[in-house]
Amino acid sequence: MQSAMNALNPVLTVAEQMRDACRAHSNMSRAEIEARSREVLRLVSIDPVHLHSYPHQLSGGMRQRAMIAMALLFTPDLVIMDEPTSALDVVAQRSLMVQIKELQERLGFAVIFVTHDMSLVSHFSDRLLVMYAGQVAEMSKTRELFDRPLHPYSHGLLEAFPSIRGPNARLAGIPGSPPDLANLPTGCRFAPRCPLVEPRCTAAEVPLYSVNGSLVRCVLRENGR
Repeated sequence: MQSAMNALNPVLTVAEQMRDACRAHSNMSRAEIEARSREVLRLVSIDPVHLHSYPHQLSGGMRQRAMIAMALLFTPDLVIMDEPTSALDVVAQRSLMVQIKELQERLGFAVIFVTHDMSLVSHFSDRLLVMYAGQVAEMSKTRELFDRPLHPYSHGLLEAFPSIRGPNARLAGIPGSPPDLANLPTGCRFAPRCPLVEPRCTAAEVPLYSVNGSLVRCVLRENGR
């Protein structure tokens, strides 16, 4: 969840919320629910004593890990995380992401990580999907996309992100505003803001082109380069 403080019920303990989830999706007995709740809290490095804590008694990082523990109650194959680090400081962010990677390696589940934090993306993702106006703009291996972005929007995102290495450079923002999703432009949805726009960009819907194993929605890449 983007904000665990809002996702957790403030008048229920962690144990009660896990019990609700287990009763809704399984036939486990009260003793089995208690044992499983303790097990998943240990998985995310929280002492089971906190099963009887209310959300306001936990730190931000502990609340997020408690939410991850709830997601792991039924050993999922896929966990979708929507901005899980947005309310955390940088130390808690890294701690949470390291924990998630360790759990992935141990339990074997996949994660779809929705975020705007480019530093987290670069360190913790294997493949990166760049979205613009509700549509895939580019999909590639993370390292390849950071080294050689193929879509003008991907390039603009990286140019707008400050680097901690090398000489100081002025950040280049992306001019304009995202389109109204109820009144989308013809052809490429990024065309009104794109510095490389051509007449053919707005002529028709742009498909995804394959470029060296990556996918990119840009007419400039239609030759596969």
